[in-house]
Amino acid sequence: MKRYILYLVMCVMTMAAGCSHMDEYISIAKRTAVSNSYYAALNSWTREKAVYSQFETTIRIVATLKSGEFIDAYLAEYNAAYMIDAAHPSLKQDIVMERSTKGVQILLYAYMPDKQSNNLSSPRSLWQLGLITDSGETVTPEEVREIEEITPLIEKLFPYVNKYYGKFYRITFASPATLDNPAVEGGPARRAVKLVCTGILGRAELEWEARAPQ
Repeated sequence: MKRYILYLVMCVMTMAAGCSHMDEYISIAKRTAVSNSYYAALNSWTREKAVYSQFETTIRIVATLKSGEFIDAYLAEYNAAYMIDAAHPSLKQDIVMERSTKGVQILLYAYMPDKQSNNLSSPRSLWQLGLITDSGETVTPEEVREIEEITPLIEKLFPYVNKYYGKFYRITFASPATLDNPAVEGGPARRAVKLVCTGILGRAELEWEARAPQ
């Protein structure tokens, strides 16, 4: 009888411990979940294009423009994940956001069948990048930097990034034309930014457009 009671006690303790671990797991899952509002902002500022040759993919690019709306959504998600006061964000170690400029910054994932050719950060790359503004100005990148360490945070916040197939880049254009600037008085109500990825194998264009503040 004593053994039976002892066995029941042990079962109850085991079940309690299991429930505790389950509660902890659920709590962790809730803390690491990404909000729908972030994904909405990501989708709003992300474009995708593929270039084909004889029905095979030559290059596929997915790019997110770092607009004010997207940056705000990213900061909110980052601060929530790391429990940082939103009034004092600390992103010094975050390669996605560091070295922000007043120009245009784009986060770009590129896939090519031949991974050795995926070297957009090299001046010898088969593909060259350019930015065409709504005024027709063409500018070359000030910096194309490969984000070599694909962290769990990047995989979570940029689900289109697959480190086993492609590479992730941060591209900076030192251009005065940004989507967040108001339109010139008397000018068009919209501003457009067009990213061009071009080479001997083809050409891909991604365009963002936003209504200027009233």
